[in-house]
Amino acid sequence: MGAGSIPAPDLKDAMVAVLGGGIALGGLLLIFVGFLFGQAAVLQSAANPAPVETTRKYRKAAVWGLVPFATAVLVAVAATMYWFYPCDGLARVVLIAFIACSLGSIGYGVRAALML
Repeated sequence: MGAGSIPAPDLKDAMVAVLGGGIALGGLLLIFVGFLFGQAAVLQSAANPAPVETTRKYRKAAVWGLVPFATAVLVAVAATMYWFYPCDGLARVVLIAFIACSLGSIGYGVRAALML
């Protein structure tokens, strides 16, 4: 290590961070998905119901939100598995999956905002 370089984090510490990040991301996504399902129900049951196409857009956006939610939870489970089976290969897969899940969640958020 040269002067001024930052040491790489221990993989166990990285797995703790991924576990926390995966759970937090999954929770945020679940709240957003619940809001979209609730909004679709309100639009459908109002005294002056919205067009079916509008309600369908909200439901479609909510259903697609379950994909990054499930991915975030699976990444958190995989990070937990690292404590039972600690190996560098599993840690690399978990870290790459977390990055992909984070980018996918950003993509979902942008897509959902443009769909509505």
